[in-house]
Amino acid sequence: MFSIVIPLYNKEKYISRTIESALAQTFQDFEVIVVNDGSTDKSVERVQLFDDTRIRLINQSNSGVSAARNMGIKNAKYELIAFLDADDLWDKDFLSTAYELYNEYQDCDIYALNYRIANSVDSFHSPIIRGLPDSFEDGIIQNYFIIASVSDPIIWSSSVIITKNALNFIGGFPTGIRAGEDLLTWAKLAAQFDIVYTRKQKATFNRIGETANSTPRIPDVHNRVGEELLALDLTAKADKVEGLHSYIAFWHKIRLANFIRLEDKDSAKIELQLMSRFSKKDLKYFIYAFLVYSPKTILKPLTTFVLYINKFRRKFISKKEA
Repeated sequence: MFSIVIPLYNKEKYISRTIESALAQTFQDFEVIVVNDGSTDKSVERVQLFDDTRIRLINQSNSGVSAARNMGIKNAKYELIAFLDADDLWDKDFLSTAYELYNEYQDCDIYALNYRIANSVDSFHSPIIRGLPDSFEDGIIQNYFIIASVSDPIIWSSSVIITKNALNFIGGFPTGIRAGEDLLTWAKLAAQFDIVYTRKQKATFNRIGETANSTPRIPDVHNRVGEELLALDLTAKADKVEGLHSYIAFWHKIRLANFIRLEDKDSAKIELQLMSRFSKKDLKYFIYAFLVYSPKTILKPLTTFVLYINKFRRKFISKKEA
């Protein structure tokens, strides 16, 4: 019924627990496809310790997470593809909840479940999702780009079920992109297909070890994600692109924040201009502008302070809304 695709690269510390959370599902009609993307640690040995005929291990040279997911999709036996990153976890009723959504909304192609974010072994917070009615529990999302541009990811790679047909239609996950490949994939899907979402939290996103001082991903020099998001204006279904420009501005804000943390002020200035091109100059714009044009001597401590304040604020809001 479900093909579970787990991309694996150097996760020996986590992969056993991740696979165990998949095998422990109350809904047992599934296969598990682990795609080893050239791991150099003992990840593969951990997988091979499992004695379950439903687990298939595919090895490939290191090609990136998108290529690993695409390999899993290609080898999947079933139409419903569930993705699970190698350090994340599912609740025991994750698949049964997804199956209920599938039965209720069989004309849809994307089924997104809510999740929790683990900051430490015993510290969790909920993602901040804005734009849904207070009474919303589950159903079809009508304004994905509006919601996604002001929220934490409403679709997340370890808490989503997607039909093989929809994934093949958009060409799978984009390869050759260092950061933003998931974001672009969800956007391409949202531009063509209906998305079902439930507020039920059924998965855990592992962010243990990340801090405000963690080094951000280095943005791609060639902003392919931004280019392809803009191109959706021409290829998307007309009723699905409301809020797309706000979402493009949101993407440039992500790049802008990373360039600021990397102290690459020239690139940050470009992203600031692009962000303002697609959205109004609100308070966040002026905060970023202040950071971009601050002297380098105070940029790093000032940025760290802003990151800590923002992290505290997000935790407070998520706990309040939970």
